[in-house]
Amino acid sequence: MSKQKETKTNAMREIEAAGVPFESHLFPCEKALSGVEVAKLLQQDPDQTFKTLVTVAKSGEHYVFMVPVAEELDLKKAAAAVGEDGVVIVDSFSHAWDNEGGVLDIKSVIAKQAGKNDYS
Repeated sequence: MSKQKETKTNAMREIEAAGVPFESHLFPCEKALSGVEVAKLLQQDPDQTFKTLVTVAKSGEHYVFMVPVAEELDLKKAAAAVGEDGVVIVDSFSHAWDNEGGVLDIKSVIAKQAGKNDYS
């Protein structure tokens, strides 16, 4: 009988390297689920379940926020809490502030469109 190889994230590798015990919970998923749906799938109380969001500021500093799964991170409040002008959540789209394809590059392209500005 072959043992199925567990897929590990970079976060899991870092936790293991630090010697911190943890347990991963895998579940079948054919579509993107909300945090509340995941909590229920794992038989956890959504009111007692949190998501960890990594953000990056224009300064390049990274900040981590824990938010109840049913809530959203208020980016303006998050930036104010860490003394930054703004933060974005790090994901597959907003992985970088600058350079070609980064958030600031995309923002400048949009700003150049007719009827748009730097705040669009």
